[in-house]
Amino acid sequence: MKLWSYRMSDLDLNRWVTTPIPELPGVEGRKDVQIVDCGEPLVPLSGFAPDLIIVRPQYALCGYLHAISEAFAREKVAKTLRDAAQLLRPSYRLLIWDAWRPKALQEELFLEYREKLRRAHPEYSEERLARETEIYVSLPSRDASVPAPHSTGGAVDLTICDPNGQSVPMGTDFDHFGPEAATRFFEERILSGEELSEQERLTLGYRRLLFWVLTMQGFTSYREEWWHFDFGDQFWGRITGRPSIYAERDNAL
Repeated sequence: MKLWSYRMSDLDLNRWVTTPIPELPGVEGRKDVQIVDCGEPLVPLSGFAPDLIIVRPQYALCGYLHAISEAFAREKVAKTLRDAAQLLRPSYRLLIWDAWRPKALQEELFLEYREKLRRAHPEYSEERLARETEIYVSLPSRDASVPAPHSTGGAVDLTICDPNGQSVPMGTDFDHFGPEAATRFFEERILSGEELSEQERLTLGYRRLLFWVLTMQGFTSYREEWWHFDFGDQFWGRITGRPSIYAERDNAL
């Protein structure tokens, strides 16, 4: 089956789109991961590798009060994104939606989603409400030993786009908080014996491509959100078994 409308690179991207995404570990216990900050600076991703990476900050575009109009990430994260994007040439680029977040934005997102859940599920206790909210939006912790991943500069939300900057089909929009957002959503449907439509097979191929080009460079994938990847934070540390190398950063300077 031919999935692609653009010329493949010599690296044969079809090898990755036909390789299933494996079972993914969860991040339960990530708050126990030790943090030993390496001191790397945050760097702006706009202009970092413009032929490979496009920045389109979604929260700023959507008008969030505390959003910023740039995407910052730790220096090693930026370089690793560049290396991953190199694998997509010449047909595709990486499109960055979000990376480092100010704590005020993290709190704004958390409170918004918690209230949305509260309205949808008035039967939830406060404990369950907090637990369900944290599946998709981390708590903006006041404890420096358990920072939200995006507050460290190690987490990034992204997708693949074509040479014109048009994002490829991934099955859901960014920040779609539901089962369809799970990284292996289509893999699980296949395992259950379902027949995917042509469009769904195309979407599955792109999810696989994004997963492999990033994880081959050392990122870990958050299993609940196909767009969320980590490097150096506690999510990454929980999955890799290493200490986190990025603590919370209060500002981008």
